[in-house]
Amino acid sequence: MGGLYHVITRGNNRRKIFHSHDDYVRFTGILQQQKLKLPFYLYAYCLMPNHVHLLIEMQDDPVSRIMQRVLTSYSQYHNRKHTRIGHLFQGRYKSILCQSDRYLGELVRYIHLNPVRAKMVKRPERDEYSGHRAYIGLDKSGLVDAEPVLRHFGGTKKRAVEVYTRFVESSLGERSQENYYRATEGRLLA
Repeated sequence: MGGLYHVITRGNNRRKIFHSHDDYVRFTGILQQQKLKLPFYLYAYCLMPNHVHLLIEMQDDPVSRIMQRVLTSYSQYHNRKHTRIGHLFQGRYKSILCQSDRYLGELVRYIHLNPVRAKMVKRPERDEYSGHRAYIGLDKSGLVDAEPVLRHFGGTKKRAVEVYTRFVESSLGERSQENYYRATEGRLLA
């Protein structure tokens, strides 16, 4: 397997990159298409109105190629749909290399709690634009590769989902941990 990356990209000048349900669906559709073309594992994602978090494990293709295809496809769609020209995303995406199983669970939880911390929803399962729903069985689209992460939480799927759910809920009241996303390109988290 390849490297595990926490990828963050923002709208130019922190502007919205998603304006409607259709925009969110298009982005996840592009992710799904690229998973078939350039196989990679997607362990977590969260689509916020003006930024995106992805937790990707590469297989054969580098994260740069994956992100170039995803962001270019979405930018073209967005600019056509909203009759815009110019850059949609603010510079290059940020990617943080992770090398620890311990960090994997923490990062999945951090990504999936973004909408709660932003006060968009009270509970993570209420946000339909994050991978959390796949972990608890509410999203069966196959976009998120939850099984490898759930194995860290229990020997059976039922037990793993219960422990994972408690793990996520134990941080509902905590503030955002900036060390999970404030990093320079190429930072290694071990």
